Amino acid sequence: MSASDFVTYGRLTLPLAAVRLALALEARGLRLEVDGQDILVGPRELLTDEDRAQLRRWKAHVLAILSYDADAQERTQ
Repeated sequence: MSASDFVTYGRLTLPLAAVRLALALEARGLRLEVDGQDILVGPRELLTDEDRAQLRRWKAHVLAILSYDADAQERTQ
């Protein structure tokens, strides 16, 4: 990976592929939530096998995105 394969998201530096995955899933109408060390995604019938594979590959990064977003929401309320 090169430097251009990463993006700064708030205080996080993340692989661009993980950010694109999270955004693409949400754009398709999927909800992503953190449950401990797991990612809850629904509705499940919208998930493809490729989505599941990519979520496994980028799990730590997607969790970081979701956790960061949840923390940011709490700070603004």
